[in-house]
Amino acid sequence: MNHAEPVDSNGIGDESETRIPKRNISFGIGRQPAPKWCDDNEVRTAFFDAFSLFLPEGERFFIRSVHAYADNVTDPRLREDIKAFSAQEAYHTREHEAYNRAIQDEGLPLADVYGRIRKLLATVKGKLECLSVTVGLEHLTACLGYITLKYPEILADSDPRYRELWTWHALEEIEHKAVAFEVFQVASAKLPRWQAYFLRCGAMLTATHYIARMQLELALELLQVRGYATSWKTKVALLWVMLGTPGYYRRIIWYYLQFLKPNFFPAAGAESAYAQPWRDYFNERAMKPQDDHA
Repeated sequence: MNHAEPVDSNGIGDESETRIPKRNISFGIGRQPAPKWCDDNEVRTAFFDAFSLFLPEGERFFIRSVHAYADNVTDPRLREDIKAFSAQEAYHTREHEAYNRAIQDEGLPLADVYGRIRKLLATVKGKLECLSVTVGLEHLTACLGYITLKYPEILADSDPRYRELWTWHALEEIEHKAVAFEVFQVASAKLPRWQAYFLRCGAMLTATHYIARMQLELALELLQVRGYATSWKTKVALLWVMLGTPGYYRRIIWYYLQFLKPNFFPAAGAESAYAQPWRDYFNERAMKPQDDHA
């Protein structure tokens, strides 16, 4: 698909931009994985693969955290959005589990990796704390999604199946980015505003630190399993992928820090125009017969 430049960057309040479609799409990565799928580069591939390893347990955590307050939500529109959010996250979980099983076949102890991720997430205590972490990480993934759509050249020379999966995931993170935030507003309504503010901001900053560190650790573990030396040069190369080129974490910094504004709300913004061509593409893609979800 050719990327279209945006013609309008407003998008705020447009009902067409706030729907959350349930797209049941299979990418077939589990049947025929590509060990160096990203630019034929082992370090860039490991960067993305490490994030995929976190996602199934992370998304189950997000769904549980939002549903813990579903009964407190009285707005019919938000109740429907919670259902759509959960459906999108469930499809992401399924596809990334297939993706991760392919990685496991290379020799990675997947059960051990999932156990470590569950242990990390279990350190978050309390329903509201879990929801605040979810809000923070949903903002992070929406920022990463925005960069994926805005700079399609990052994945342009990659295996088409992986490119499609990550682009689909990026689009849907943008589409449902406000759901957990709105549920948090309901759940924290009785707290003083300053307390709710510091809870959500502190949770985002802390969770981002742990997730970025885990991503680095898992990427190095993957490279080792794949037979590459994990020397200081490899570590520098991974950091360069994060902060230099393509520089996902460097590119998101401005959008990421918007979350720290006291009046922040994750409304549709400039990303809407970048998302629309992909929304059309994946809506059509979801209508076609799908292979099995391996």
